[in-house]
Amino acid sequence: ETGAQRDEAAEAAAAVGRDQGWDQRYERIVRALSQGRLSESDAELLLRLLADLVRRMSALLPGRLEVHADLEQAVGSAALRAKVLSGAVDAADVSRLVAAVHGPLTQLVAPVQDGEVEEVRRAALAAGTPARMMALLLCRTDAILSETERLVQGQTQRGEGDKSST
Repeated sequence: ETGAQRDEAAEAAAAVGRDQGWDQRYERIVRALSQGRLSESDAELLLRLLADLVRRMSALLPGRLEVHADLEQAVGSAALRAKVLSGAVDAADVSRLVAAVHGPLTQLVAPVQDGEVEEVRRAALAAGTPARMMALLLCRTDAILSETERLVQGQTQRGEGDKSST
C-alpha cells in the first residue's frame, strides 16, 4: 500500500463524514494506524480527529471549563503528538485517552445511554492493539456524539418553536 493510498484511506476515515457506518471508518483507521510509522499526513489526520472530538464534546459541555482543559491536555500534548508522528503510540497512551474521553462522555448522554458509553470504554480497552483501541475510541465516540448532537439540535429547534408561538 502506497503513502497516497494510506492518505486516501485515512482521509476517508477522517471524513467523520457520517455517510458510512462506523465499522467502515474503523477498518480504515486501523489500516492507517497499523502501518508502523505514520506518514505526517496520517498523523495530522489522527490528531485532527482527536481534536474534533474534543471540540464537539466541549461544545456540548459549554460551562465545564475544567473538562475542556482536561480534554485539551489529554489530546493536545506535545508528547502525544510526537508519539503519533513516530508511530510509537502504545496501549497505555490510548488507555489514557479512553479515560480522558469517558468521563465527559458520561456527562453528555442520557442515563439510558450510560451502558453504551461504558461499552465503548470496555471495548476500546479490550481491543488488543493500540490501532484497534484508537479506532474504537474514535468511531464509537463519534457515533455517540453524533446522536447527542442530533438530540440537542432537536431540543433547541423545539424550544425555538415554543418561543415563537407565544
